[in-house]
Amino acid sequence: MSTPAAGCGEIREWLGAYVLGLLEPEEKRPIRAHLAECPACRSERDDLARVAALLRALTRPRARPGPAAAGGRNGQVVPRQR
Repeated sequence: MSTPAAGCGEIREWLGAYVLGLLEPEEKRPIRAHLAECPACRSERDDLARVAALLRALTRPRARPGPAAAGGRNGQVVPRQR
């Protein structure tokens, strides 16, 4: 990847990769410098970070309840009522 320029439009093109941690250290430097000076881009970065966190939470595997938790006795599985 090439290093982004310091303008808002170009910085915003890189914010998704920045939030996801996909950029190399030299690619992050101009973005960090711009974010230090630009509240609009910081706000967009924060919005993207919230979306990324929500997506990570949705893709985490959840533990499935065992037969006892599903309402069965002695390991017996009881069908759910609809």
